Amino acid sequence: MLRILIRKWVIFIKFKRLDFKGLRNTRDVGQVYTMDGRKVKSNVLFRSGRIDKLSDKRIKEFLETYNIKTVIDLRTLIEVQESKHFQYPEYVNYYHIPVLNKQFFGITHENNSMARVMLSQKHRITECGSGEEYMISMYENIVFDKSSQQHFKTLFDILCKDLDGAILYHCTGGKDRTGITTLYLYTLLGVSEEDIIEEFSTSDIFNKKYNKSRETLIKIFMPTSKRTKALLIALLHAKREYLEAVINKIKDRHGSVLNFLYDEIGITKEMQEKLQLNFLE
Repeated sequence: MLRILIRKWVIFIKFKRLDFKGLRNTRDVGQVYTMDGRKVKSNVLFRSGRIDKLSDKRIKEFLETYNIKTVIDLRTLIEVQESKHFQYPEYVNYYHIPVLNKQFFGITHENNSMARVMLSQKHRITECGSGEEYMISMYENIVFDKSSQQHFKTLFDILCKDLDGAILYHCTGGKDRTGITTLYLYTLLGVSEEDIIEEFSTSDIFNKKYNKSRETLIKIFMPTSKRTKALLIALLHAKREYLEAVINKIKDRHGSVLNFLYDEIGITKEMQEKLQLNFLE
């Protein structure tokens, strides 16, 4: 118990959640040290789930508070179309980069749409057997799909620009697609694998109250089998095992995540140096 409390305290110090009411899994990607002793700049890179649940006034307040002038939206086109439309101020550069080319039950939709997506994914869910296996399968799709790889190249082309202000990249829940994005970004910046995995699993700590309430609703009110309920609960989480599995798969094919980024995403050494110049101190 003491070890768990110490770990949570360390995480809260190392990974800064933004104290902005209405955003539960939004955090500063900075403050983390690289393996060569440099540090990712604070207040320059932020990751998050969808922000359109805030009122228009609160979204503008959020952008202004953290000087966010670039927003990179990782959601699918359907997710964007089904969400509330928000007209970003002229000073904000908005990029829609759907790094996942398919709808996946559990991460690309919420609430009423979930049943529809679950039906469309019935074969894959049955084939995978468990929530953990399904999530790993979904992560592998994000990583190894050629279309997704092209979108990630576009994303890093943007990050290599001389951008004014801070950058926000987000998806729906702020844990899966943003988690893979952070894996790539931290790797290029030189952050250790253990810190990358720890940062990824931080979503479970920041989402603890939300996940607990959702688990209760699933257990009590969802008219489905125990297996389906277990699957739904598994999909709420950002378990380190999910990311470890996809990292190991990348290593099996390419030797390292960095090699994969060079070979498949199209990152060059010059791009990596530019990213380090932009985001390290």
